[in-house]
Amino acid sequence: MSSDAVSVHMDDGTFDAAVTRFYQAAQGVLTWGEAFEPLVQFFHAWGIQFGGLSLQTGALAFSFESGHAPPEAVLQWIQTWHHVDPRWRLLGELEVGQWMRCHEHFDEEYVASSSFYQDFQIPSGGRYVSASKVFQDTELAVIFGIFRQTGSTPLSTDELAIARRLGVHLGKAVELWRSQKHLAREASAGMTVIDRMRQPVIVVDDQRRVLFSNPGGRRLLDTGSGLAERDGLLACIRRDDDMQLVLALRALRLAGESSYHDALEPREKIILRVSRAIGQQPLIAYLIAARPERSLGAFGARSVALVMLHDPEVRVRPDPLIVAQTFDLTPAEARVAVAVAEGYTLKEIADRHHVSIGTIRTQLKQVFVKVDVERQAELVGLLAALPTATLDI
Repeated sequence: MSSDAVSVHMDDGTFDAAVTRFYQAAQGVLTWGEAFEPLVQFFHAWGIQFGGLSLQTGALAFSFESGHAPPEAVLQWIQTWHHVDPRWRLLGELEVGQWMRCHEHFDEEYVASSSFYQDFQIPSGGRYVSASKVFQDTELAVIFGIFRQTGSTPLSTDELAIARRLGVHLGKAVELWRSQKHLAREASAGMTVIDRMRQPVIVVDDQRRVLFSNPGGRRLLDTGSGLAERDGLLACIRRDDDMQLVLALRALRLAGESSYHDALEPREKIILRVSRAIGQQPLIAYLIAARPERSLGAFGARSVALVMLHDPEVRVRPDPLIVAQTFDLTPAEARVAVAVAEGYTLKEIADRHHVSIGTIRTQLKQVFVKVDVERQAELVGLLAALPTATLDI
């Protein structure tokens, strides 16, 4: 019996519950991974993927998953295989609301000779995908895909009809989700502090949208020195760097752990090297997760990433915030570490901060333990490699 001969029905209650979960995810009540979990079961899916394609660069802007696909396969697809996935090009050409079933475009003869299918997709356990472009604006095209494993059949006509109805509502939920951009801009407490920093800082969300940039960050974006803002999205000049940025934001888990189909713990900070013109040293991009539960909601109700940028060719003082974040130092310990790196004596540091020299010695010993060095010269060399700032703390 062919898959199209199978009669499938979704009752109104189940359908309404699925749509409700879309809107809950758009509002941050659920993660996208959680929103799609019931659909994995209903469609007997190997996995569900929800991804954004940058219309300017053609690069993957974000990707959330739910289902049974191996996490390593998902990451391998994001890093490497989506470049040669023949279905990806077709998805980009779809009109909003239009669906594509892969078996209607790639027959068994093609699959048997395709490196993508034979070297990656089938060995990973996947076989069929039915997918739609559910949303598009000036920045992104958003794709929703239902995958089935090897040994299964494609979605039937009845199942595709249900998926098409769900896709309409998912597109509306995505529109709401994208509109949250202006809400993030209203969260001015954290932005005001960043605006005063000379250190270039850019604030982005899980979709790579630039929510805010201080003057230093804006200058870097405007000059296109390694990074640029393209249709509202933060992008790297080089495609390989751009993919590393996607993976870094993914590792921060800004959209919640359940939105990503792997078992990795969320990271709080990540350092990237961003290539620039020939002859220039790479920019150092330091990504820090700012989560509302840990930052008093200073950046809004949703988690964002602070992208702090350092130009190695500009030598200024180490940034106390980054020193503290990197080595889990207290603010006082970070202040001492930075002062030592700047060449101040312990007495000068004590006088400057109106504490005893014994207190400074104790704090420096703690710095040595946490940073895992034994001498001040080692500490100075280590801090010299970190992103820097010129803001007086």
